[in-house]
Amino acid sequence: MQDKVTQIKQLKYDRDVSYAYASSRLSKHWNNHNMAWSDFMQKLSQTVRTKEDLADYNKMSKSEQADVKDVGGFVGGYLKEGKRKAGQVMNRSMLTLDLDFAAQDMTDILSMFYDFAYCVYSTHKHREISPRLRLVIPLKRNVNADEYEAVGRKVADMVGMEYFDDTTYQPHRLMYWPSTSNDAEFFFTYEDLPLLNPDVILEEYVDWTDTLEWPTSNREQSKTKHLADKQGNPEEKPGIVGAFCRAYTIEEAIETFIPELYDQHSTDRYTYHEGSTAGGLVLYEDGKFAYSHHNTDPISGQLVNSFDLVRIHLYGAQDEDMKADTPINRLPSYKAMQTKAQNDERVKKQLITDKMSNAMDDFDVIEASNDEWDETLEITSKGNFKASIPNIEIILRNDPNLKGKIAFNEFTKQIECLGKTPWNKESRHRQWQDGDDSALRSYIEKVYEIHHSGKTKDAIISVAIQNAYHPVRNYLNSLTWDGEPRLERLFIKYLGVEDTEVNRTTTRKALTAGVTRVMEPGCKFDYMLTLYGPQGVGKSAILKKLGGAWFSDSLVSVTGKEAYEALQGVWLMEMAELAATRKAEVEAIKHFISKQIDRFRVAYGHYIEDFPRQCIFIGTTNKVDFLRDETGGRRFWPMTVNPEKVEVKWSKLTKEEIDQIWAEAKHYYDKGEELYLDPELEEEMNAIQSKHTEESPYVGIIEEFLNTSIPKNWQDMTISERRDFYKFGDESISEQSSELVQRDKVCALEIFVECFGKDKGDGRGSMELKKITNALRQVGNWQVYDGNKEGKLKFGKEYGKQKAYVRDVDIDDLI
Repeated sequence: MQDKVTQIKQLKYDRDVSYAYASSRLSKHWNNHNMAWSDFMQKLSQTVRTKEDLADYNKMSKSEQADVKDVGGFVGGYLKEGKRKAGQVMNRSMLTLDLDFAAQDMTDILSMFYDFAYCVYSTHKHREISPRLRLVIPLKRNVNADEYEAVGRKVADMVGMEYFDDTTYQPHRLMYWPSTSNDAEFFFTYEDLPLLNPDVILEEYVDWTDTLEWPTSNREQSKTKHLADKQGNPEEKPGIVGAFCRAYTIEEAIETFIPELYDQHSTDRYTYHEGSTAGGLVLYEDGKFAYSHHNTDPISGQLVNSFDLVRIHLYGAQDEDMKADTPINRLPSYKAMQTKAQNDERVKKQLITDKMSNAMDDFDVIEASNDEWDETLEITSKGNFKASIPNIEIILRNDPNLKGKIAFNEFTKQIECLGKTPWNKESRHRQWQDGDDSALRSYIEKVYEIHHSGKTKDAIISVAIQNAYHPVRNYLNSLTWDGEPRLERLFIKYLGVEDTEVNRTTTRKALTAGVTRVMEPGCKFDYMLTLYGPQGVGKSAILKKLGGAWFSDSLVSVTGKEAYEALQGVWLMEMAELAATRKAEVEAIKHFISKQIDRFRVAYGHYIEDFPRQCIFIGTTNKVDFLRDETGGRRFWPMTVNPEKVEVKWSKLTKEEIDQIWAEAKHYYDKGEELYLDPELEEEMNAIQSKHTEESPYVGIIEEFLNTSIPKNWQDMTISERRDFYKFGDESISEQSSELVQRDKVCALEIFVECFGKDKGDGRGSMELKKITNALRQVGNWQVYDGNKEGKLKFGKEYGKQKAYVRDVDIDDLI
């Protein structure tokens, strides 16, 4: 038999359509896809020939026929999560309607009544004398599941409801790809016309959301026996109407909104005050509906739900001047009632309960109770929650699954999740991550049907700031010192540090600085207590115990953004083996330790921010001369550990004792402890620092040079004569110059030339001169000259005025 297939030409009216497809009706997962309508028709114009002939097919059982014609199929829209079931249809891009009772001239009928694009193809049972066709109509815009059936029924009614299968209007209904028995005719045709505008169709209804208005076939109508059945369960109505009906039964609506109009007559009966009869208002189906037999009642002769009961009584007079065919949802009374309902607290809470209950299948830990909500959400006239930042903030503050879960950690400067959420069952505090953003959006969209990524992000930040907390500050404020001193002897007891006033004081001040930095971020404290001693004593271990969750030893640099980022969320930073400082220039080290505020832009941040320091540094090293800078060493407070003098092993330090140590430090903070040493202890610390300063190899040479007595007429001698004297001693000078005196001043260039035998011209910018200058600072009994603003003295015609170093004598005697 010859097929009747209209060849597809270039379309004038085309668009991309979305559809879901699978290889079988039994498939668990369906693939969503997009394709041009013209290409989609091309697929529908080609059939799969099956092995059986039509006569054999008609003899098969229904299940056998299903197996034969199952060559894969499609749903004309997008399926959520690829699941083909009720409630999973996100949208439909085309109508797919089965003409199971088609007339033989069906294509002529369609062409007569339809002025929009469509295509028709034959299904497996099709015969010329008994047509079985499938009608596919692309839509100008995608429709949701509710709109789909309303549009589909109205389009079917244009040519006659009786032609169509009664179940064909289901949004999730599967349609098989074309298949044909080996001896049967395949039919396909199409019309290239403007795309069907669903809004035009929906406007033909008074209220398309009212299923009573939807066209039905005589087959369907014969099944409808009661008026209530026709209306459908009012509690299941979409939007604000359904929410109101779920929140208020007829009895509750009368008691709350119109108690002055009705008196209860008996069970399920009320009397209208203005009526002439008693008990004329009858309630049905447990208060879902009411029918008034009172002729004077505004709802006389009508079966109404609780929403319409209140609407007509309170606002019905506003409709008097409206045309009779005005859709209900455009009546002034409807809009007024809509506003009243959307501002009603009980309706708002009902909507919250509904949304959360509907999401229970998606989230195992969900709690549907709304009893604890302190605030209610703004809703639209359609009964949806407004997609606004304030609304999302209210959700984050009140939803029992989200309340108190999002907070800003003022210490780490990060947003945190403080417990279990519908998408993550971890109860520990953890950093809020990108995945949490996505999961929260999914939760809010599924539960509250609010879709707005940007506003959700803004609400997260806003609520997190509202819930800001500081874990270290909270910890310190929770402690109570028992009055027993422990702090000053911490390192003496557990690391064998010598029990001296300077060691006790620096321990007290360093840890009190830790408290101060938390209570007053960015406060000035530019010292670093440094533990020196052999490995294995427990230097790092005891610091880790002290800092707990806020300890770190990950500092690998003291320059740049990387160094600043490493300090965030750290209270006690160990500079282990001073690894970080070894890689930096001296000035960078001094600058880093003394810095009070770090300023940088965080990764993915939009602005440069200030981060006041909230940490202290404690160094650890096993190198005795760990100080490399003679001028910057004052920032380090060295402390020598001694394993032989350890009183208690560090591992015995308990959490309770650590709490008391910090409580004591908090006590000193409260008393106003100064964070620097007094002059006497500062002098003692200078001596300790000198012992730990790396000595220049030039020190000994220069020291011997300076301790060599020189002729009294030294300033009159030439450089060559001076070098000879230094090399050969008294033998190189005359008797007139034989009187020797102690040198009382020197300059770096003089040492460069006379001690090391270099030429003056080589000294400009020389690294050797810098090394000599550094070594001079380490030579005992010599100091930088400060007798004038320049710090310079005359060094004869050979050197002129130079920056001077002088022996510890009365500088007034120098010229």
